[in-house]
Order: sequence, then C-alpha cells, then structure tokens
Amino acid sequence: MEQSIKSKLSISIAFIVVLTVLLISILSNLIIKNEFTKYKEKQQLGKIEEIVNSIQDQYNIKENKWDEKNINNIGISSLNEGYIIKIYNKDNSILWDAKVANMQLCKDIMDEICKVMENNFQVANGKIISEKFELTKFGNNIGNMEIEYYGPFFLSQNDSEFIKSLNYIFIVIGIVSFIIAIWVGSILSKNISKPISKMIGVTKHIANGEYEYRFDKNTKIKELSELQNSINLMADSIENQENLRKQLTADMAHELRTPLTSVSTHLEAMITGLWEPSNKRLESCYEELNRITTLVKDLEKLANVENGCYKLQKVPFDMFELLKKVSYNFEYKIKEKKIKFELIGEKLIIEADQDRIYQVITNILSNAIKYTNKEDKITIKLYKESEYAVCEIIDTGIGISQNELPYIFERFYRADKSRNRKTGGAGIGLAIVKSILQAHNGKIQVNSQLGKGSSFKVFLPL
Repeated sequence: MEQSIKSKLSISIAFIVVLTVLLISILSNLIIKNEFTKYKEKQQLGKIEEIVNSIQDQYNIKENKWDEKNINNIGISSLNEGYIIKIYNKDNSILWDAKVANMQLCKDIMDEICKVMENNFQVANGKIISEKFELTKFGNNIGNMEIEYYGPFFLSQNDSEFIKSLNYIFIVIGIVSFIIAIWVGSILSKNISKPISKMIGVTKHIANGEYEYRFDKNTKIKELSELQNSINLMADSIENQENLRKQLTADMAHELRTPLTSVSTHLEAMITGLWEPSNKRLESCYEELNRITTLVKDLEKLANVENGCYKLQKVPFDMFELLKKVSYNFEYKIKEKKIKFELIGEKLIIEADQDRIYQVITNILSNAIKYTNKEDKITIKLYKESEYAVCEIIDTGIGISQNELPYIFERFYRADKSRNRKTGGAGIGLAIVKSILQAHNGKIQVNSQLGKGSSFKVFLPL
C-alpha cells in the first residue's frame, strides 16, 4: 500500500528519535547503575572499616578492659544499618554478639535486605558474607571480630527508592520524547511535503503542455530549491524545444511550398497545353527541385551533427593550409566582384575533423563574399588566443543589425528578409556551422554593424 511522503517522514523521524532516546536511556541506565554499584561497594567497605575502628576504640589499654556499654550501642547501630557483628576477647571468648542481643532483629533486617536486592538489583548476584577482622591497639592484639553482611553491597530503602525514581524518569523521558518526535516529525514532513506537492502540480501542468507554469519562490531547503530550479530550467528547455519544433514545421512548410508550387504550376501548365514545353521552363523546374534537394541535404547534415549520428574524424592538420584551399575555391567569385582579399597568418596545427572545419570556413566565407559589395574588402586572420586557434573572417559588407544578431544561428533565419531565395539560401548554413563547432568543443563569436560589415571569429581547441 502506497504511503504519502508526509506519513513516511513523520514515521521515520519519530522512529529515529524514539530509537535514539531508547538507546541513550538504556546506555545511561547501565552507566548509572555501574557507577552506583561501584559507589555502594566503596561505601560498604568504608562502613566496615569504620565499624572495626569504632570497636577498637572501645578498648582501654591502661585498664585492660572494654567499654561494653558503647560496644552494645555500636553493635545495635550497626545492626540497624545491616551489619551483624560478633566480638571476641583475645582469649577467644565472646564479648558481644548481635544475634544474642536481638536475634529476631538480625533475621528481620537480613530478610528485608535480601528482599530489596532481589527485587531491584538481581544483577548484583549478592549473598550473605561473613568476614573476620583482627582487633589491635598500638600493634597489640586485643581480640577478633566477625561481621556478617549482604555483599558485595546492599541497598537501603532510600537507595531502592532512588533506583525506582531513576527508572521512572527514564520512562517519562521516553514517552515525552515519543510525543515530541511525532509533533516535530509532523511539522518537518509538512514543510518538506508541501513544496513537493506543489512540484507535482507544476510538473503535471508542464506535462500537459502548459509551459507557462513555473516556481516563483524557492524553499528554504537547499535540495528542494535546486530541484525547483532544475524543473524551471527543464520547462524552459521543453518550451523552447516546442517553439523550435513549431517554428521548424512552419519554416519547412514555407521553404518547400514556394518551389513545389512553382514546379507544380509549370508542369500543370505544360501538361494541360497552356504552355509549350521549353528548355527554359524545364530548367526553371529543375532549379526549384534542386533547391529542395539542397535544403533536404542541409537539414540532414544539421540533424546528423546535432544528434551525434556521425563520429568526428579528428586528425592533425595545418589550419593555415586549409584556409588557403578554401580561399582558392572562391578565387573566381572574389575576382568577379573585384573584392580585395587578404589572408594573414602562419602554420598552425590543430586536431579536428578536417572536412567539417572546411565546411565551416566555406559557409562563413561564402556568406562574406555574397554580402560584400564590389571592390570592398575581406580579410581572414589566423592566430592563437589562450587555448584556442582563432580564425577571424572580416568583411566590409552590408552587415547585420544588432537586433538580429542573436538569431542568425537559428535554422531558417535570414538576417535580411529582402534577400531572395537565390541569394539568401534557406538559412541553414550558420546553424550547421554552430553545431559543427559545438561538436568540436569550439565556439563562434560575431560582431557586426549594419552598413559597415561583419566579423566572424571561429574558436577551435588546440
């Protein structure tokens, strides 16, 4: 049966607290009993020594006789405290015997002691002990003494009440701790479960496509706060992906609709006899179909890069030589537009997928030539910057507005909406460039001013 996190937390916290208190109580009880036992044993030894010394003090060595009245008082007092004494003269005759003085009292006291110890301190394993002591005065023997007592120690009535009170206190502490644990567990579980319940609600809305839902306030619990931030970031990412998907669908439809409509119209007109087939009209159809093919290939390339469907074939090569090859391929177009072209740099070895980097430079340089006016200038610089090889392509062309710069790497985006499809392409080239560089752990930076030109910086790890 499923339980709520609140219930589980309450039970868990209560269990931990109660278990902790129980262990502390047991441990404390054992320690106290152990220390109390040592104390009582020491106390008993001291008491026995005190009795022996008191009896010895009752012998008058000058008169060579005992103070029998005080001995009787000491004997009765000791008996009341649980010590049955018997005193012998040095000739071994009995001077005083507690059992003779009051046999019934001796029996009652020892029975009471045994009863108390059996009820409260069985672990002591006590029994009736009898010990003999030599009585001396100034080093001379004056007699002997027997002391009968319950050992290794025994408890008085007050001691017994103390032990009971101690056990009662531990029981009360346990009960109070349990109540407090339930109360604290309930509060803590509520504080934790409340934001979790809210998270569940928000994630359900997001799962249903309601991407506007977010957490606007973090909790005081670090982990839950981080989880909320992660959910917000996830929602942002899903919303962006959904928007991109919708935009991609719309852009694809837009890009394909025009050439397909043109081809369809031309072919229909020729089939119905409205137009006579001609090389010019067939070439027009071929160009439009070729545009569709190119668009599909570019999208396929982009998808492969972004999805990691192909492995980069990284090899060491001279970046400067690659720039020379790309520049040579555009030599005719550069001369045709009378563009002033300059390649600046020197040998620089990098490790990358040469074909993909060739494609990156080709796409950027192609755009630079396309949107640079006649007799303007294009410069390519190659140099090191920190841990990167930097290829900077600078043109003095038409430039890009600051408002449009953040979007130029999005698929199907054209900075100049007035560009026709023959000159402007489908807006896939720079998206491919960015994806290839990201796959190489590289990056691209753009600076541009409308009417003054652009600078594209390609960063590749050395």
